[in-house]
Amino acid sequence: MALNSYNRKMKPAKILVLGATGAMARYMIPFLAENGCQVDGIALDGTESGYPNVKYYQGNAKDSALRKEYLSRNYDAIVDYLTYGTSEIPFILPQMLEHTGMKQSELMPLYDGLKMEIDRTPRDYPWPNNQRMDDYLAAMK
Repeated sequence: MALNSYNRKMKPAKILVLGATGAMARYMIPFLAENGCQVDGIALDGTESGYPNVKYYQGNAKDSALRKEYLSRNYDAIVDYLTYGTSEIPFILPQMLEHTGMKQSELMPLYDGLKMEIDRTPRDYPWPNNQRMDDYLAAMK
């Protein structure tokens, strides 16, 4: 089913997409735009939009100064395609929730499920370059 034939219309919303030029966002942003949403996308690489209701900003969305700037715009929703270490999640997600009108209690079931999956992953599970998970996550810091 093509995006433009999707028969359920969404209410227009102001949406932020992080990782806006990645594989998944390339499909999500046109879908949101075609359904009347105002979309701001942040990505490491610059790009132009063919939609009048989509703006791209170039930058590192994990940068704390940039995060403070974009969160001050108070979006209706944030679609985040970035990856975070487990120690970052409890810090970053509440910040995003605070600027979308959602309550932290609404996110807790999701966070608890994510934490359970991470905790179930064996510590010696081979991550890229055959590193252990602890070493892989430490290298990302």
